Amino acid sequence: QVASQTITNLQAISTVVKTLPILRPLIGHDKLEIEQAGKQIGTYDISIQPHQDCCVLFTPRRVTTAANIASLLDAEASLPVDQMVREAVDAAEHTEINFPLP
Repeated sequence: QVASQTITNLQAISTVVKTLPILRPLIGHDKLEIEQAGKQIGTYDISIQPHQDCCVLFTPRRVTTAANIASLLDAEASLPVDQMVREAVDAAEHTEINFPLP
């Protein structure tokens, strides 16, 4: 179980995130069930490829399995959210995909 998926951290995230929906469609499944679902929908092979994502780049040496809500709120308050949203919107790309693929 990764640190962000402990009951304590799920609760902390739910407490801090007030304006966005949190979707956890696989919350009740174990690793093997999630892998099987990925195989069924065709995402498993790509999901196991090694890559540099934010989880790898920003993971501290020692993760916490019981986040401090006050620390989370302080960290979030220091973020330039408006600027980050503008940059994300400016960099967004639109891709149209029609299914089934040929």
